[in-house]
Amino acid sequence: MDLWTIVIAVLGISAFVVPFVLFNRSKKNHDKGTVITLKEYAAKNNWELSDFEIEKKIVLGVDNPNRIAFFLEDIEGKSSNIIHVDLNEISLCRVDRKTRLVDGDSITERIDLVFSPKSKKNEAVVFNLFNENLNQRLLNELAFAKKWVDIFNCRVK
Repeated sequence: MDLWTIVIAVLGISAFVVPFVLFNRSKKNHDKGTVITLKEYAAKNNWELSDFEIEKKIVLGVDNPNRIAFFLEDIEGKSSNIIHVDLNEISLCRVDRKTRLVDGDSITERIDLVFSPKSKKNEAVVFNLFNENLNQRLLNELAFAKKWVDIFNCRVK
């Protein structure tokens, strides 16, 4: 092979690889900033973020010693929406999946984590993980929800 063939091959490969590398780097920086926001929120309330996971623009986390569940929804161009739940006051966490039938197929409209309080005076707290009207498509949210329901229920007294 001559030098020009090698140069053209390297440029061609770079044209396909560089956008993926830049996109991945940008996503990691965004995710890191989102987690820092949640850690700062926890620290302000004398809690710690023991464990967390990011799925799309949602972060779920938990403070194991204090039994606090965290939810952060990163809204583009706006501030993040952060909710916390004291798991000591919760009797059960469950996945609530709302579906509708279209031509015989079940279409998921919403996926929520619902925290049922021990006291009937308090209302349930809901973490919305997927909303058909706001999200483009359903990917891994149901598996994500089921995993975190198990994590939260292990910490409910």
